[in-house]
Amino acid sequence: MATTRVAERLLRKLAPQVADYWGNKTSAEFGGTSVVLDRQQGSYAYSNKGSGQVAIDPTWLAGATRGDVRGMLVHELTHMYGVGDGKSSKRVENLADSARANLNSRYETGWTPNAQAARIAERRNMAGPGSNEMGTRQRNTLTNLRSKRPMSGGQPVPTDPGTYGGAAAQIMGLQQQLAAAQALAKTQVGNARADMRNVRIAAGQQRIADTAGAEEAATAAGIVGSSSDLQGRAAAITTQQQTIQEGLAQRQQAIAAARLGQVTAIGNYYTGVGQVQAEVANQEYMHNIQRYQNDLLATQTSNFNDLRAAILRRLANRGRARDQATPYTRAPGQRLQTPRDVQDPYWYMS
Repeated sequence: MATTRVAERLLRKLAPQVADYWGNKTSAEFGGTSVVLDRQQGSYAYSNKGSGQVAIDPTWLAGATRGDVRGMLVHELTHMYGVGDGKSSKRVENLADSARANLNSRYETGWTPNAQAARIAERRNMAGPGSNEMGTRQRNTLTNLRSKRPMSGGQPVPTDPGTYGGAAAQIMGLQQQLAAAQALAKTQVGNARADMRNVRIAAGQQRIADTAGAEEAATAAGIVGSSSDLQGRAAAITTQQQTIQEGLAQRQQAIAAARLGQVTAIGNYYTGVGQVQAEVANQEYMHNIQRYQNDLLATQTSNFNDLRAAILRRLANRGRARDQATPYTRAPGQRLQTPRDVQDPYWYMS
């Protein structure tokens, strides 16, 4: 049984998640979201984009599970963010259900999306986080918006994406090497176990042959059941066990070598990832230093230009006659006094 308080808490938690899921949407544009109760006919919830409210039927809410409420809120928040505006109502509903499938599938056990919503959800998973996939094309709108947003300290130089691209390529190469090492180790372990099975089969067949030979020799000598006969049969069993023990030792050595190679490959992978991350961090550090120096030079240049403009304005005002305040006053009909008349040496710097 869910309550209004539970719905409010889930709404605050899910609003930024759904906004980030659709990339170019933001919950801030609604001034916050809230839950209200409203008895309805034919549906159990609807959203109001203008007020930022999600209205829920109280009867449905009283019998709903927490997973049901989460799924409903993801669906209604998608409507509230205007995803699919201008498209058909069926398309809009499928987009909302695709978000519900991707963001709430592990919480809901009794709900599944229809085939079209499931396809949209799958395409969005392929497009990656922050994409604006509407079921027809894959375009990372969030990345595009952030690339156009002014950054503090100046814009990054064009080589920045290359640095990250190179790092991504190196990490991909390390992942491929690790996958190959894991596959090799798995193959080596499988071969070692298969060899052991063959050793057991061969040892068993050899025991049968040795036992038959001992029985035949005892029968020919007329000593069946004697101590010599039993010793011959026991020797066949002993030989079998020795062969099996040697095979087990070889199998353990092969598996240990495979596991060691696997552990070494994992260590090499994380060492390589650490080196790549360190290189990227160093590139970012050097780039930030360069940006700081560029900004410092730009600030100094701007300050110098301001000072130069102020000096030029002062010089442009030299020799200008004034008619305000003593001693630059005049009586009606009197000629305006100039600095030369007043003989004031400080006038030029006022």
